[in-house]
Amino acid sequence: MTSILTDMHLAEAYSTMAGRDSTHKGQVKNIDSLEHYYKDILAHYHLTQEAFDKSMNWYRSNPGQLDSVYSGMVNRINELQKSGSRDTTNK
Repeated sequence: MTSILTDMHLAEAYSTMAGRDSTHKGQVKNIDSLEHYYKDILAHYHLTQEAFDKSMNWYRSNPGQLDSVYSGMVNRINELQKSGSRDTTNK
């Protein structure tokens, strides 16, 4: 679940960046692209929307487990940021 939610949160961040143009200042999500990203993410993990929703409902009723998932997400995003910052210094 950590990987799935990490990918979804990154997709949300990307869709917010993709939603910016000269007429849309600020934090506007590109809903069309976000929907597409979510479908791709679920397909990548071989999940249906219904299976994902069922899992999320379970995690919502087990907040300690959900906290663990979000802690893992933070660690993963930090790793991605570190590897990205190394890539830019090597160029």
